[in-house]
Amino acid sequence: KTFVNLSALRTLNLVANQIETIEVGAFDGLNKLHTLLLGGNNIGSLLLEKDIFRGLTSLNELQLFSNYISYSSTKKLSKPPFRHLKSLETLTFNSQGHIGFLNLPENFFEGLLSVRKIHAGNLAITKLEPTVLTYTPKLNELDRKS
Repeated sequence: KTFVNLSALRTLNLVANQIETIEVGAFDGLNKLHTLLLGGNNIGSLLLEKDIFRGLTSLNELQLFSNYISYSSTKKLSKPPFRHLKSLETLTFNSQGHIGFLNLPENFFEGLLSVRKIHAGNLAITKLEPTVLTYTPKLNELDRKS
């Protein structure tokens, strides 16, 4: 409940803060948050599965570029990271460090019913499952540039 008293906050820029962990509930109370910038940190895939985005019902843009998100396979995740972000329109997760983003779990985008733009460039993804984009019915821009 780190930001609980900032209920009018619309943009939260936490870029390049060496963030490795975010407590569940840290964003509780940010009902008007429109943009969350978490790029350039040390965020990994395990953190994304901990419901850290729960309650961000108005979130429109999420930037996770230059972190350490990586998966060992394309199999379905038990807790897809964006399942609560029904209003999200723009997702940026390009340029993941360490071994890179080799595998994209087939339900990685589950919950992104409103997403229109996905920026996923400079990733080492070698295969996309045929069903991976079925969770993004409004997608009209997919950026995979290196």
